Amino acid sequence: MAKFEVFKGNCPKSVSKDAKYSVRLVDGKPKVTIVYETDEGERWYPSTDAHPRLVEMVNNVKISVSGKPYGAFYINEFHQVIVPAVGTIEYYLAGEYSESIRFEFEGKIISGEPKDFDGRPLEPGDVWVGPRAGIP
Repeated sequence: MAKFEVFKGNCPKSVSKDAKYSVRLVDGKPKVTIVYETDEGERWYPSTDAHPRLVEMVNNVKISVSGKPYGAFYINEFHQVIVPAVGTIEYYLAGEYSESIRFEFEGKIISGEPKDFDGRPLEPGDVWVGPRAGIP
């Protein structure tokens, strides 16, 4: 069984739903998911299966530490994948992942990139519409 490094950097202790990603089973397949809340208070639950390597990274830590796959993780500004595990207060470094994570939901593109729902770059003063995933 692989041994993962305890992450000693900035770790969240109490985080809102829109600050984290999760690996979940959706339609019987493991997918990267977020909870996205609109300005109007609607909650969307987009998911993507376009990141199998990221799913594997997260699940490897989860299984190694707690014996079970799936659950929350974070990607910080240094592309470090930080994984909390059930049964411990520690966070673990799964590795680095620099691919952009994009979710298509109801015809809109939701990502952590500085773009609007149609993929156009944001300009100074534009409203940030993407998720706020990462370390708050």
